[in-house]
Amino acid sequence: PGDSPLLSAPVTSLLSPSFNIFTPQSHVLNVIRDGFFGSATPCHRLPLLSEDPSMSIVDVDKSPTPPTAASACYVCGLLTQSALLEYFVRHPTVLGTFATAPLCQLQLSRRLVWSVHSSFPALQAFRLMREENVSGLVITDDSGQVQGNLSVSDLRGLQPKDLTDLHCMTVIEFLLFKAAHRHTHSPAHPL
Repeated sequence: PGDSPLLSAPVTSLLSPSFNIFTPQSHVLNVIRDGFFGSATPCHRLPLLSEDPSMSIVDVDKSPTPPTAASACYVCGLLTQSALLEYFVRHPTVLGTFATAPLCQLQLSRRLVWSVHSSFPALQAFRLMREENVSGLVITDDSGQVQGNLSVSDLRGLQPKDLTDLHCMTVIEFLLFKAAHRHTHSPAHPL
């Protein structure tokens, strides 16, 4: 296995041709446009790469495949959409007039919004999101009032033992379960 061409191939040669490489010097707009939204499948986190091994954040002693001189790229950071938004919240002046513009002026939410009744089975709701390629659903009551929202990110942190109950929960029961167990689960082995 040590002679495998795959193991000695540069990291950049293993990336999809449509994968954009970003460095700590990349411009914010380029990262948002070409990184988070530039592919057929939008992503939520991007590795920042550098040719400088001193910038690497990978613990070589714990890495299953330590970088080699042949890889020519070192992971020096991980940028998430959330981190970018948090930065904008802490530094609103960088947004200029965009920060104070009314949402209706920005025309941001023009997509179809899916909703399900609060008694809809949770497992079927997650299946609906997958089938319709949406990341969230609005949860409504009998009168059509919004009770909350269900997102694929709500699956984060579930333990294997939690899955036994998921098949019989409604969406509102699932959200109440998640809220009650938010701080009691150990993040050591979440799904």
